[in-house]
Amino acid sequence: MTRRVGAAALGLAALAAVLVAVSLRRPRVEIYRVARRDLAPVVSGPGEILPPARVEVRPAVMGKVLRIGVAEGQAVSVGDLLAELDASPYADQAAQAEKAVAESARAAGIAARAVETAGGKVDRAAALSRKKIASRDYLAAARIDFEQAREAQARATEALSVARARFAVAREAIGRSRVTAPIAGRVVALRARAGETVAEGTPIAAIEERGILRTRVRIRAGEERFVKAGERAAVSVPGSGLVFAGEVEPGKPPNKTADSAYLSVMIAIRAASPIAAGTAVRARIEAAPLRSVLVVPIAALRQRGARGSAEVFVVEAGRARRRGVEVGARGERDAEILSGVVAGERVVGGPARALARLEDGARIVAGDRKEE
Repeated sequence: MTRRVGAAALGLAALAAVLVAVSLRRPRVEIYRVARRDLAPVVSGPGEILPPARVEVRPAVMGKVLRIGVAEGQAVSVGDLLAELDASPYADQAAQAEKAVAESARAAGIAARAVETAGGKVDRAAALSRKKIASRDYLAAARIDFEQAREAQARATEALSVARARFAVAREAIGRSRVTAPIAGRVVALRARAGETVAEGTPIAAIEERGILRTRVRIRAGEERFVKAGERAAVSVPGSGLVFAGEVEPGKPPNKTADSAYLSVMIAIRAASPIAAGTAVRARIEAAPLRSVLVVPIAALRQRGARGSAEVFVVEAGRARRRGVEVGARGERDAEILSGVVAGERVVGGPARALARLEDGARIVAGDRKEE
C-alpha cells in the first residue's frame, strides 16, 4: 500500500512538473481591448535651423531719394521708415485727378438729370398718344431722346469711375513714396543714397529677420494630413536640453526626396537667443485631436513592410492569432487602426520581448490585463 501511495505521489509530482514547464513555455503577455477613443496625433521628425530670412526692400514707385532713415546694422520694427522719395510729382497728379473727379461728378449729375427729364417726356408722350392727341412719331422721338440721354449718362458715369481710379492711384503713389520696413529685423545692406533717383522695384535695402528662426522638418509621407498651419510644435536641440516653442507655417509640404518617402514642413521658432544656422533639431508637432477613432496601443504593433502596414496578435480562445492591420495616426501611446480589427476584440500588447518571440497560434498566459 505504501509503495502504491509513493508511486502515485511521484506520478503527480511528475505531472505537475510537466504542467509547470508547459506553463513556463507559454508567453505571459498583456492584453488590451480594441476601443474607440479620441486620439491626439503626434508628428515628429528631424530638421535643421535655416539661415535667417532676408528680405530685399524695393520701392513700389520711381522717385528721387530725399533721405535715408536708417543705417546699416540698425534694428528696425515693422513700419519703420527706411527711405523717403520725392512725392511732389505724384502730388501734382493727385491734384489734377481730384479736379477731374469734380468735373466728372458734375457731368454725371447733369447726365442723370437729363435722363430724368427725357423719361418724363416719354411718359407724357405715351399718355397723349393713348388719348390720340399726339402721334406715334412724337412718342418714338421721345423714346429716342431718352435712350440717348441714358447712353450719355453711362459715358459720364464711366468717366467718373476712371477719374476716381486715377485719383486713388495718385494718392497711393504718394503713400508709397515712404518706404518702410516690412518685417522686424536688422538692416544688413543699404543700396541707395540721398539724391539718387531709384526705379520702381530696385532694391534699396536688405533686412534680416530677427526674433524668429525657421526649421524645415522632415515628416513621413501620409502624416501631412494631420499637420495644419498654426499648430504648435516643440523644437529641441539634441544633447543640449534646449527646447523652443514653434508654430507650423502655412504652405503645402513639398516632396523632400525623389521617392516621396518624406515631406518637409516649415516651422517658425520664436527664440530670444539665436541658434546657429545648420544646427540639427528635432520637432514634435501637436496635431488636432481625432474624435472617436479605433485605436490599439503602439506596443501591440509589429511593423510589417511599408509605412502604415503592421500586424497585431488577436487573442482567440487563449491563442495569439497574427493579423495584418492598416495604421493611421500615431499618438503618444496609441495608434489609429484603419482596418484589420474591430472594436471589442482583444490584442496582445507586450512585453516587447514576449511580443517579438510570439508565433501565430501560440497559447498565451495573460499577465497584467489592460482591457479598457
